[in-house]
Amino acid sequence: MSIVSLKKITFCGLIAEKTGVLDKLQSLGRTHLIPLGKELKKTDELPVHGIDDALIALKYLQHCKIQRHQVRQAEGFDFNHVVQQVIELKNTLVDLREYREFLQERIKDVALWGDFNLADSGELDGYKFWFYIVPKRLMKQVRQTELTWEQVNQSNTHAYIIVLAKNEPAANAMPVPRTHTGDVSLSQLYKNLENVELELEDALAMRESLTRWMSLIMLNLAQYENNLALKSAHTLTRDEPDIFVVQAWVADENIAACEHFAEHYKLAWMIDSPDGTEQPPTLLKNTTTFAGGEEIVKEKDA
Repeated sequence: MSIVSLKKITFCGLIAEKTGVLDKLQSLGRTHLIPLGKELKKTDELPVHGIDDALIALKYLQHCKIQRHQVRQAEGFDFNHVVQQVIELKNTLVDLREYREFLQERIKDVALWGDFNLADSGELDGYKFWFYIVPKRLMKQVRQTELTWEQVNQSNTHAYIIVLAKNEPAANAMPVPRTHTGDVSLSQLYKNLENVELELEDALAMRESLTRWMSLIMLNLAQYENNLALKSAHTLTRDEPDIFVVQAWVADENIAACEHFAEHYKLAWMIDSPDGTEQPPTLLKNTTTFAGGEEIVKEKDA
């Protein structure tokens, strides 16, 4: 790999032809523009959901296991709307999966107590249920208490005790703190889980359906980046009432192509070597063995 020598090329043309010249210079793809004006920020004039969301949406659809036939006709395709749909769907699926996990854990806990509905206030003359999971080795203490209680289930190591009392028993009345079971019955938890599974199924089907737009998202994304680059190029020129000036770094091997470009579009042009104060980008050229990996690496300010 070797570092390619760069020269500075300056083009000058009529201001009325600026957009066309910059568009063709962008298509030429052999130059790195030098700012002569205020550089456009990447956040300026972005689409509604921006390029980052579009890339996230595209990647999310590409990872879908089942993909639809790609739509090639752009008629009726709304780039921003589709990107928004995918991003919202991605977030919805995250929420649904988290809720499903919560319900599964809740069902596991509540199932130990059986399927029941807590009485409404006043139905039991003010009495309430208080739940305790007591290690069997501590059940002797429960039997010695004067509380009204019932064992409703047990495991190899624990007993599941319900105490009937108007107020929560004192902390020292039971050998363990009480357990919070929530006020949703086991049967309702199963219904909620079934509904979540159906919503997940619909959401996954929607994700599969949206994969048909991947090609158009990619095409529009590329077009957006090209438009942004062109807008950026417009801000890098020096403009006068009748003419504009644009400068760029170019490799020695591409100077001939740039000369031909200037002659074709009737531009004035000149070539300079970098002076001692300028910092051109670094153009790395691979040897034949590693050809195909060339790229311009812009030096970052310290």
